[in-house]
Amino acid sequence: MAIVWKQVLTSGSPAPVADITASNLPDATNNERLVLADAFGRFYTSSKVYYTSSDGGQLYLSNIGLTANNITASSLPNQLYDQANVVFINNNGGLQYTSSLRYVQSNNALFFAGVISGSFTGDGSGLTGVVGNTEFPLANSLGIASSSGENFIWSGSERVDIRVITQSLGGIDALSDGLRLAPSLAGQGLEWATEYNELKIQLSGSNSGLKLDDNGISISSSIVDAAGGTLTFDSSIAQIDIEVATNGGVIKSTGGNALVLDPSLAGNGLTWATEYSELAVDPTQFVTASEVIEIRTGSGNITLTADATPSGDVTNTTSGFKIPLGSEPVFTFDLNTTLTGDFTFEDNVVIEGDFTVSGSFVSVSLATENLNIADQFVLLNSGSTNGKGGFQVQTSTIGGAWMFFDDEANRWGVTQQNIALSATTVNVTQSYAAAITTTRLTTDNETTIIASTPMFGKLDSNKVGQIVVTSNPGTNESPIFIYA
Repeated sequence: MAIVWKQVLTSGSPAPVADITASNLPDATNNERLVLADAFGRFYTSSKVYYTSSDGGQLYLSNIGLTANNITASSLPNQLYDQANVVFINNNGGLQYTSSLRYVQSNNALFFAGVISGSFTGDGSGLTGVVGNTEFPLANSLGIASSSGENFIWSGSERVDIRVITQSLGGIDALSDGLRLAPSLAGQGLEWATEYNELKIQLSGSNSGLKLDDNGISISSSIVDAAGGTLTFDSSIAQIDIEVATNGGVIKSTGGNALVLDPSLAGNGLTWATEYSELAVDPTQFVTASEVIEIRTGSGNITLTADATPSGDVTNTTSGFKIPLGSEPVFTFDLNTTLTGDFTFEDNVVIEGDFTVSGSFVSVSLATENLNIADQFVLLNSGSTNGKGGFQVQTSTIGGAWMFFDDEANRWGVTQQNIALSATTVNVTQSYAAAITTTRLTTDNETTIIASTPMFGKLDSNKVGQIVVTSNPGTNESPIFIYA
């Protein structure tokens, strides 16, 4: 027998059974349903086909809807009832009617009670209740409202007066003959040159200090100095005295015609490079070119470099260099990507990036704690050319039990205990191992399942034992299949 999917009969589930041989079959009784078999040998019953014991035993159909074409009727009535429906024939030859189209007996006409849409022709006489709309209806906009003050959308059905809205204190007044600027618009410092048409700066006050002439606005001779006296003018330019604060860092020069920096501005650590124009650092207060700093490193894993201005100020020394502080030194410390020597970490070590360990054997000893791995999946066998790999649990000093994947058979397997710890490969076909039986859940029907192959196994001999369970079995189909 070929190895294929076979249905498993379970209690309470329908399943097709082929090649049934029965004996001592009873005679059919009246009104018993007929049992039918499909092309796959599955049995079905129907509530419409029955056996009758009359007339020597025959079959009859019950509750069957019939479709007929070319029906010819006679003795049709020549008068319709009032409000009778109009009957239509659809594309399939079936008869249909609608309650919207009826016959009216009083005027021997058809009446349509539904909604009519589309294009119409004619002079429109006799139509009532028709409301027209403008092509572009009026609607609310900024500053526009109806005469009642309410929002509106005008479609031409009734008269609406439109007015312009002016905001409170908006600077605009609405008059009967139009809009104008509010008289109060000319506020402090402004006045009307031409009423409601031109504004100007108000200079009528006696203490403004400004005046208007052909060149625009200029300083008036009425302005006073800090002492309260009237200013004098030289060629129409006012001479204004500037008051200097005590200890402000600024003083009047000899003659009082200009300002200079206070000589005492160069305090501790500063000196005048150019008097009253350029400050400099006092070299007696800070380090000079003769002051030298020397940097050394005690580990070959650290790379130490230095830059200076000028660059020739850097002098190499044992395991380092020295450089004058006045040469603006810049130091760079780098850790080599490859470290040499032994390292002992007494406290916790956290590695943020990838962690790669190269070597033939790595031993992890956790005497009292579990090994916690945060990744969802652990990759094994990444450095091997064969496709076998898994986990081994040591059960004795000589071996242990395996759970593994065998790529030669394309199956997962397990072993008994005491497989040698030094073993590098195991097979599901060996006497000490067994293939793991898998169960695949699906919504496929029986035809799709039988035409498929198991997910695991390369040959029929190592595909056997796998199970498929469908959550959507068809009528008279078993939900469980086993490959055997």
